[in-house]
Amino acid sequence: MKTNDNPFVKEILKGKILFDHNYGKVSNDRPRNEPKTLQQNNRQKAINNLRDVHAVIERLMNKTYRQQDVTESSALRQMRTSVTALLSEMENKGLDTFSGRAGTLDEFYNAEERFTESSTRLIKAAEDAEVTDENVDVFSLENLVDTLERGFNNRIILTQEHLREYEKLRTWSRKVDTTEHGIRGVVKDGMFKTPLVFETYWKPLHT
Repeated sequence: MKTNDNPFVKEILKGKILFDHNYGKVSNDRPRNEPKTLQQNNRQKAINNLRDVHAVIERLMNKTYRQQDVTESSALRQMRTSVTALLSEMENKGLDTFSGRAGTLDEFYNAEERFTESSTRLIKAAEDAEVTDENVDVFSLENLVDTLERGFNNRIILTQEHLREYEKLRTWSRKVDTTEHGIRGVVKDGMFKTPLVFETYWKPLHT
């Protein structure tokens, strides 16, 4: 069997089995932290961002009130109501078993990434709106709130199966040496009597 035909080497080359001695790095360099902790941290970060967005909306409402912009002030009040409702939903951990969908571990990480990105985009847009001299684009802000809500409701419901899969991957014992053009190492798991020794080479890409 050619080295690159070995399924374990294929997994390594795809980034599913890691060789950087820091479990959590995949091919796109996104960190893969422990799922439960990651989800809790992402949720708290989104809650904090949403609280900041709420505060920004309050200040924008005061600004439009001083400018006597009734239309924009009314739109901001409606947006504040949406943010308040979403914040209440995020803070209610009792909804965790009902909010979300089933999916694989990879889908879990992808969904969490989309969730945190939507939260970051919202707070940045709100902060930008506060410092601009132009009229507030309430419609765009409302769309970002809707995107965050969809991201929250479309998270993957974390199960014991996900945690077991993560632990199985995390406990791989591996020793890998890298050179300028190759990887040589050992992959060992409890289900095998002997370690798998692999060696593969690549040709550098020049851009």
